[in-house]
Amino acid sequence: MAGETAHEAIPGHPAGVRGRIETATLRPSERRVALRLLADYPTAGLSTAGDLAKAAGVSSQTVIRFVRALDFGSFAELQEALREELRTVAGPLAKLQSRPVGETAELAGFARVVGNRAVQSFERIPAAGIEAAVDLLADLRGQVFAAGGRFSTVLAQHLITNLQALRPGARLLVDPLGASLSEVVDLGPRDVLVIFDVQRYQSVLARLSATAADRGAAVVVVTDDPGSPACAQAAVRLIVDVDAPSPLDTLAGGLLLVEYLVARVLDRLGAEVQQRLQAWESARAADFG
Repeated sequence: MAGETAHEAIPGHPAGVRGRIETATLRPSERRVALRLLADYPTAGLSTAGDLAKAAGVSSQTVIRFVRALDFGSFAELQEALREELRTVAGPLAKLQSRPVGETAELAGFARVVGNRAVQSFERIPAAGIEAAVDLLADLRGQVFAAGGRFSTVLAQHLITNLQALRPGARLLVDPLGASLSEVVDLGPRDVLVIFDVQRYQSVLARLSATAADRGAAVVVVTDDPGSPACAQAAVRLIVDVDAPSPLDTLAGGLLLVEYLVARVLDRLGAEVQQRLQAWESARAADFG
């Protein structure tokens, strides 16, 4: 019956939103919504009903009818069900209970598994995506901002710390919609925002992405699969593998990607970087005088 809370099972329904889609009776227009959601599952359903309608080429009212056909009382309930699936699948407790024993027994073996997964994920990143990210990060006409979630903020900090040595105007948004709100409000069309967000995705980063896009800034999102809701407004989306031989995710792939992007920016800026590094060395020399 419609109106049940999203995480409660309804008698006679298969588990999960995907299972409900498979057994629901849908009109052709509603089926278009289902196909759009399944093509980018569950990310396509984690933005707004209007965004999903636009992506599917239907009206917002069709999305609402689709939601009701799945026996959800509202689009918000559908989203909560999708988030619950992510919490259940992506949580460290579930991984702890299902992982093979002994995968972390040897350091070199652990590093080999993590490294191979990182390389495989890099091979799936389109070259055009990398080039677009480098173009944005090397554009000195605007500023570069970065933000991350509770787990991924270390990647944002690593990116900004390195970029500050190469170019002006690189800033970390520690609390994007709180203490750093003034910097978010000042974002403009020449600025770039890099968001790091992996499961479990954080809603504040989706709101930050939407705010930056509304202000004309280019948004780059580094995320895992299936992808952060922040990707809905992204000019560039870069996917990294966070799976590890451990119940906890790894940021090794994300760290390698950041360091590769920094190296490419250094190559792109050339003489400007040398001048900046000389200024840094001159300023630091006072410490040893």
